[in-house]
Amino acid sequence: MCNGTPEGQVRLRRLLSEYQSRYDALENAYQRSHSAAELFEIIEAATPISRAAGNMRDALQSAREYVEEDPLLIAMRDEAYAIARNFELLLSDARGALDYRIARHAEAQADRAEQLAISQHKLNVLAAITFPLLIVATLFGMNLSSGFEQESPLWFYGVFVLGLIVGLLVLSWVMNSGNKRG
Repeated sequence: MCNGTPEGQVRLRRLLSEYQSRYDALENAYQRSHSAAELFEIIEAATPISRAAGNMRDALQSAREYVEEDPLLIAMRDEAYAIARNFELLLSDARGALDYRIARHAEAQADRAEQLAISQHKLNVLAAITFPLLIVATLFGMNLSSGFEQESPLWFYGVFVLGLIVGLLVLSWVMNSGNKRG
């Protein structure tokens, strides 16, 4: 009897049925979950219900020990054990999936941080190469007479082509080292 009423068996079966339907709903939500936020919601909803299902299981076990040969209590206790275990497994699965997603996200962040460090190193190397050249060019300017004013314009094109080749080599180095790790 439940709460001293003759229809306690019906109420107890209804209670177990409500726990089972709540488990089914949370299990379906778990199967459809795609984000950490959805997993957090499932864990948040399942934790108190799991605790309550465990308490219900323990209460039915105590009642079973008090009335040892009642087949209804034995059946209800066994069903409560199954429900409580299902909730424990659901929580375990949801926490495992959440831990996996957190680890996968942390690994992706570590990869991005490594790529940023490589890019920063390249920029530092380029700055180390160009900074002294810029200082010399700034100090001496470009208007000094060097004797090349009277020379053939081919010198200008030669320096231009040489600069273009060096620039393409540096570009190739930057692009290729960006594809390699470590």
